[in-house]
Amino acid sequence: MLVLVAAAALATPVKAGSLTYTDPGGDATAVDNYDPPRPSDPELDILEVAWSTTAEELVITTTLETIGEPIASNGWAVAHYLDYEGIRFEILVQDVGTPSDAVFGDGVYLRRAGDSSTEYPCVCRTFSEPETAQVHVFVELHSLGSAARFVDPRIRRPGPGAIFSDLETVSYRILGALFASDRAEPAPDTNFVV
Repeated sequence: MLVLVAAAALATPVKAGSLTYTDPGGDATAVDNYDPPRPSDPELDILEVAWSTTAEELVITTTLETIGEPIASNGWAVAHYLDYEGIRFEILVQDVGTPSDAVFGDGVYLRRAGDSSTEYPCVCRTFSEPETAQVHVFVELHSLGSAARFVDPRIRRPGPGAIFSDLETVSYRILGALFASDRAEPAPDTNFVV
């Protein structure tokens, strides 16, 4: 009997980490002090961000007030920032509404924060749900580990117990450049444990 209980316990999946933080509505007014075209852009207004993991992926779900292209823009982007082993990463999801802007493309990009010149290979995917105003992004933990090892070969792939710190989510208007509109972050010193 004990052997069966032990075997069943071993088959139970390890509980994945999770973290959710909220942001007030109506505050997508510009983070970088530029003049937005509206008092608040609902397409850029972050209401909630949920981080979780599976055995293989980091999953981030952003809830906005609405899904769509902000006025006076060529699309929108949502970036998630995290520190892993002392390296600041950006996971950028963007949807370019006007294909004539060749500088930007749709998809998910993994790079060091503040350095848009280097894109790391990423097994990533994203999809939006207009009905729930949610943007989902899935990033293989292996991709984050490979990017970290590119910077420092001694760093291991994030696995159970790995810590992501200094979390932040920012929405951007795309208009020849990325203009920050809203920022959401957890309480200070909150870490996400894989």
